[in-house]
Amino acid sequence: MHSKDSIINTFAFLDEGSSVTLVERSVFDSLNLNGVADPLCLKWTGGTTRHESESVRTSIQVSSVLNGTKFMLSEVHTVEHLDLPSQTIDMPEIIKKFPYLSDLPIQSYCN
Repeated sequence: MHSKDSIINTFAFLDEGSSVTLVERSVFDSLNLNGVADPLCLKWTGGTTRHESESVRTSIQVSSVLNGTKFMLSEVHTVEHLDLPSQTIDMPEIIKKFPYLSDLPIQSYCN
C-alpha cells in the first residue's frame, strides 16, 4: 500500500463481489493518509452488526510485489480491527494438485 511518503508491505485480499473495502486503522495511520470522517455500520450473517463510529473514508494505492503496477482503491473505510483468520497458501503444493494454476502470479505466504 502506498501514500505520497510511505509504502507498507502487507497482504490485500481483493474481492470484486464485496460491497465495501476495508483497511485497518493502523495501516491508514502508518501511511499518514487523509480522509473524511464517515461512520460505518457493518452487518453480516446472523444479524451480527458492528459500529465503527470513528471510521474514515479514503483512497489508497496498492501494487503487486511482482510488478509494481499501482492501482487506486476508492471509497476505502477504516476499521479498528479486521480480525481475519490466519491463512496459508503453499503455491508449489497447490500447483502439484492443480497444474493449470501454474501461470497465475500468486505468491506463497504463511499466516
